[in-house]
Amino acid sequence: MKKTGLLLKIFMVIFVLGLSSTNIIMAQTLKHSYTFEDGTAADIVGGADGTLHDDAVVENGRLILSGTGYVSLPGEEINVASYESLSVEVFFSQAAGVSGNSTLFCFGRTNHDPGWPMGVDYLIYQPTRGGDDNFSRFAISTLNTENPWTTEVGANGDMITDTRTHQVVGVLTETEITLYLDGQFMSTEPLEGNNALSAISNEEVFIGYIVYLNDAKWQGEVYEMNIFDGTLSAEDVEQRFWDFMGESYFDPTLSELSFNRGVLTPEFHPEEQFYDLYVPYGTTSVALNARSSANGAEVVVYDGAGNLLPIDEDITFTEDGIDLEIVVTALDELTELTYYVYINHDPGQESAALSAIEFSAGGLTTEFDPDVTSYIAIAPYGSTSVEVTGIPMWAGASVTGGGSITLSEGTGSTSISVTSEDGESTLTYEIELFVTDFTTEKPLFIQHEASGFVLGESGEEYNVTRIYHAINDEPSILFVFEESGVEGQYFIKNQNDLYLTLVEEPVWDLVMSENKTDDLDSSRFVVNEFEPGRFRIIPVGRINEGGRYIGTNNTNLEGGVYSDKWLDNELAIWSIKPIEQLVSPYDTYLSDLSLDDEIKLHPAFNMHIDEYYVILPTGATSLTFNATPRDESSTVSGDGTHEVSGEGQLTITVTAVNTEYTRDYVVNYMEMPELTMQHSYTFADGTAKDMVGNAHGDINGGTINNGTFISSANGHHITLPAEEIALNEYPAVTLEAYITSDINGGYTMLAYFGGASGSNAYWMQPTRGGDDLSSRTEFGSTMYTHSVATASGPRMVDGAQQHLVSVLTYENIYWYIDGQLQAVTETPDDLLIRGISTENAWLGYGGWNDPSWRGTLHEFNIYKGVMDEQEVALRAQVWPTLTNASNATLSEIMVDSDIIEGFSPFVMEYTVFLAEGTTDIPVVEATPFYENAGVVVNATDNLPGTTTIVVTSADEEYSNTYTIEFVVLQGEIDDASLTEIMIDGVELDGFDSEVLSYSVELPSGTTTVPAVTAVANNPGATMVITDADQIPGFTTIVVTAQDGTTQVTYTIEFTEEPTTNISENEKPKTVVYPTVSNGSFTVNTEAIGSSITVYDLQGRVVLRTIADSSEATFNLSTPGMYIIVVESNSNVETFRVIKNN
Repeated sequence: MKKTGLLLKIFMVIFVLGLSSTNIIMAQTLKHSYTFEDGTAADIVGGADGTLHDDAVVENGRLILSGTGYVSLPGEEINVASYESLSVEVFFSQAAGVSGNSTLFCFGRTNHDPGWPMGVDYLIYQPTRGGDDNFSRFAISTLNTENPWTTEVGANGDMITDTRTHQVVGVLTETEITLYLDGQFMSTEPLEGNNALSAISNEEVFIGYIVYLNDAKWQGEVYEMNIFDGTLSAEDVEQRFWDFMGESYFDPTLSELSFNRGVLTPEFHPEEQFYDLYVPYGTTSVALNARSSANGAEVVVYDGAGNLLPIDEDITFTEDGIDLEIVVTALDELTELTYYVYINHDPGQESAALSAIEFSAGGLTTEFDPDVTSYIAIAPYGSTSVEVTGIPMWAGASVTGGGSITLSEGTGSTSISVTSEDGESTLTYEIELFVTDFTTEKPLFIQHEASGFVLGESGEEYNVTRIYHAINDEPSILFVFEESGVEGQYFIKNQNDLYLTLVEEPVWDLVMSENKTDDLDSSRFVVNEFEPGRFRIIPVGRINEGGRYIGTNNTNLEGGVYSDKWLDNELAIWSIKPIEQLVSPYDTYLSDLSLDDEIKLHPAFNMHIDEYYVILPTGATSLTFNATPRDESSTVSGDGTHEVSGEGQLTITVTAVNTEYTRDYVVNYMEMPELTMQHSYTFADGTAKDMVGNAHGDINGGTINNGTFISSANGHHITLPAEEIALNEYPAVTLEAYITSDINGGYTMLAYFGGASGSNAYWMQPTRGGDDLSSRTEFGSTMYTHSVATASGPRMVDGAQQHLVSVLTYENIYWYIDGQLQAVTETPDDLLIRGISTENAWLGYGGWNDPSWRGTLHEFNIYKGVMDEQEVALRAQVWPTLTNASNATLSEIMVDSDIIEGFSPFVMEYTVFLAEGTTDIPVVEATPFYENAGVVVNATDNLPGTTTIVVTSADEEYSNTYTIEFVVLQGEIDDASLTEIMIDGVELDGFDSEVLSYSVELPSGTTTVPAVTAVANNPGATMVITDADQIPGFTTIVVTAQDGTTQVTYTIEFTEEPTTNISENEKPKTVVYPTVSNGSFTVNTEAIGSSITVYDLQGRVVLRTIADSSEATFNLSTPGMYIIVVESNSNVETFRVIKNN
């Protein structure tokens, strides 16, 4: 539907304008266009390229927005406020189910109010509106920062409620605002009050987002967006709609018509309307797949009597078949085409299908389908054999196989073959049988598959269910399934004689109760083994609610178990396990582990947790453990008193009576150090260099001036090397910042260390959103359970210089502002500094989709240890003051009078490519950021070579070195071809640089892989030669061109000559056919048991099998050339095949 050739369209506009008056020329100038054809949000007309945020992606010439991502455009470059009039055109399709206030595009700004980040000075188009607004809207509001919605003026049109492709055009002039949809005029409204195009803010331009930052993001696909300086007329709008939509707008054809069963005659073609579908005898339903050629065209289905049929459900019919009418209505809502399908049964005499498979005990895990020939069946607990019977669809068909199947070690298998009455067709069904562990005869564990823990009772007054470790002799986690009087439904009782029961309120809670409920459906459960050893369990009382299976919300130890999970939830899958499968007969747990001298274990002792952390007081020299085994007959080693210093690890071992069974408990200890600065970011030299350690930061937007980092726009932040800093290895952490806040609305992060979305993260948050006018420091971790500790204080003051300190220990978290303690919160026992993720570290940014913090960061420091209250108060009075006299960065680098590509003051290394044959060394000039800084350019003496620029700060305290590597191109920069390949020093016979695959036959018995060398056509290209592992095998030569991206791979296949120690009569004859195929390939060999290996031209094994008969057939999914190696006895044969599309 989407047409290419935008340059032609631009030319056409210019051509038409050239024939028109000057006024018309001014009326429609295409300034910016986003077609997404190159896989980016590039502006192919004006160069104002967009930026993708979060999960926004561009694929197949369209921008795809899921409701999380969006695109930002450079508002200052677009500058719509300078236009005489404005026309915005977008072609899009909206995702299903979008409702409320959703915004397709927006120009404007946010007021950054912390209570409500409100949009002001904006122009928006909303395809859907909330409340009673049953329309879409193109609206403007400017010069009202208090309540801008009250003075908003908008043109309304039809609300977008479908997923079709639409065109929207909004036109704004000095006097009115107008909306068009799908080439048609919707409405126009006069501008009133202070609303004006010239007053629209250029601060933000969004696709899929709005400057009311709390509103939801839009979901759908954008095919093209155009911004015109001037007015598109109604005729222009309509013509552009037709041009974009093309012929498909009037297309009522199907692009696809198929059924899941049967043969469609004739083969489908969009212009053929009449079909017969012949389905196997006994078929009572088919699934229809009817796809319109034009996206969004309506498709409806009727039976022969004119009854409407649901298109997304199976079509059912009797032995008389059914007639279908499939009516397609084009996007113009006028053009129609009807397809007719007559469904009939094949004669019963041709049927080689079963109608059912019956078992003397047990049954299939899935519903039987005659077309499916592979099944799994479950036999009852204790079964040693099962009778399996195949029932033919047509009584005259013959059935063989099945019968009495012996189950050895809990498994067995059988096959059932059906031959049609006419003898023309045979179908074989394969059945694997497994004996279940489910039984009502003995206690069992109910194991949670995702976590490995087992179901048990909490033992609390409100005795809910949770998941626990499986241990010996614990009645609360051992269950018996009791017959309930209804087949397939069971009571579930633990060894404490308590019944698993669904409560009335909240309806998803499960408790252990002394008695079954009066409503037995709350105490009865269906236990479904849907695969061998995998179960879903549901209370009978919730079956009619669409399925509310029991499961957990996560895999955490002691996580709750609820009856609220859908069928496909992986957290609702269980195993039924005999006791001996999960626990040994010997108990190696501790019942208690404690320390003397009031030193705490972190986390608190739990016999199932085998690793702990201890923080020693400064100067401690010994550590004493008291360990008690759960089983009195077990012995403990490693307890008692140990000499310690610094940090280390101790192990306590529990050994059972049978000494083969042991369990180790590990204790890591760390001595609390004196407060020590580990990393410091002063920005003194004009970079984010770590002035104490080596964890240097990378600047992402923003500027550095007078020894401060200034973040002035969304996206500005600093990335720190989280793994290098490794906060999780600290016994205590102190973070210190000197800041001046700008205006910030909503949630912002000053410092963030951890995973995405707050997982295992520690942060400093100067502002929060909504009505929360506070700041906070917080640490949360899921190392053991999901635990969080927070300390809060007042929100940062805009424009004020403030000192912030966060202190995190294994005991508490502290929050200081301007030298004053705001809050101290005890950390939970299972919340450990060790749980801080080293995935990310940022200054000015966080792990959520929140705006960057805006303001000035004067200094940021990271300490190991605890900064006490007195030290915090003292440091709050000592404000860092730096000037540009310490700055050692450049503001510009010129190479032969041109600015070096990609220059940034914070980028220290550059590569410059020079034309082939260049001998003159380029002249490099550099300008310091601070005019009094010293700059020394050390030019290279040769080409290729490296020029360095050493910048020394004016106060001579700091220096930075910039390097420029000059690379002289040799031939084409993207040339990755070879001029020669040598095999053991001999030129490869038949070499051609454009031929990438070769085969070399070596003497029989060769075991040494030949040495391969090569020469690149461009001396600047690089090569990686990977030798074959064996003979036969493949050696590859990967050539990377001088541009660093273009790659070509040459492949040499080494094979052996056929062996001569087998007589011709003894050699198995092997044939591979076809050698070129769109489908499968067959290997026919006289040697049963031959090894068949298929290689691609990269030398990778794509298939390996053993021929269990004289013929083996297989398919290759990816087009290309393949090598098939067939090995039998001492004979090796090689074949080359080609798989086409």
